[in-house]
Amino acid sequence: MGEKDKKFKELLNDKHIFLEFMKAFFPIEGLKEKDLIQEKTDFISKDYTEKRSDVLYKIKKDGKEIYLYILLEHQSSIDQLMVYRFLNYMVKIWDHYIENNKKESKKKNFKLPPIIPILFYDGEKRWTPPIELKQKIKESENFKELIPNFKYHKIELNEIEEEKLLGLKNAMGTLLYLDKKIENKDILEVLEKSREIFEQFEETEKEKFRSHFYGFIKILSEKTDTDIEEEIKHYEEVQEMYESFAKKYIKEKEEAIRQGIQQGIQQGIQKEKIEATRNFLRENVDKKVISKAMGISIEQIKKIEEEMNQNKN
Repeated sequence: MGEKDKKFKELLNDKHIFLEFMKAFFPIEGLKEKDLIQEKTDFISKDYTEKRSDVLYKIKKDGKEIYLYILLEHQSSIDQLMVYRFLNYMVKIWDHYIENNKKESKKKNFKLPPIIPILFYDGEKRWTPPIELKQKIKESENFKELIPNFKYHKIELNEIEEEKLLGLKNAMGTLLYLDKKIENKDILEVLEKSREIFEQFEETEKEKFRSHFYGFIKILSEKTDTDIEEEIKHYEEVQEMYESFAKKYIKEKEEAIRQGIQQGIQQGIQKEKIEATRNFLRENVDKKVISKAMGISIEQIKKIEEEMNQNKN
């Protein structure tokens, strides 16, 4: 799995971001963050481990269970057997469900939960493979009562208008805007536009954007001939812009404390600083940049890094 696959998976593994994604592109009435249960996908066939980047959520609401399975496709070569891959994955999810409900599965009234398969594709070429299984089976019309059939839902980034992404005014939409536009425009122009939208975010969205921003910029370098990560290091304006997200957010929180608007938020600010610092360390951001952005010392950053390394062991 490539770096970009990992980052997109990390993005949608964030329940808040995932919920915003679903609201924008596949709305389910009444769906709330508390209804989502994140599931592991390592039990799915290892035959596709190299190419698979996926996210699996279970919706548990009113005694009912529905699975949302999303494949994240970034490859330049389009997989014409995608619908067949989906079938394989769905069967594995059902196998896993049966394994976890062995006793119930033997009962007459036992039924498998529905799985909603969704493809998110952000490649440059137009997605042309069929979305219905029957389109990949010979003589399907003559044997339609004897063969399985389903279709997956496709979300193609290039088909989504820029105005819609920015109009969402949330972290998810703006990050997808960066992914969609960065290869066609000057990096500073795209980042400046994203900052304009960032200023309109609610506090929760600002926090989420900051959590994923730098890692997202790093993976965008894969879509261009320019190493964006190196570019950022040399562009003072971009570095200042990057740091300003954190600075402005913390300044606003500290002002709220002085005005007595939010009781006990000081502890929350410290937690946010530590969590943001951890995210930056995971992305190998220079400690001096982190120190300047977070307003904490290099020694504190090293201590956080030591604790992270200890937790790995």
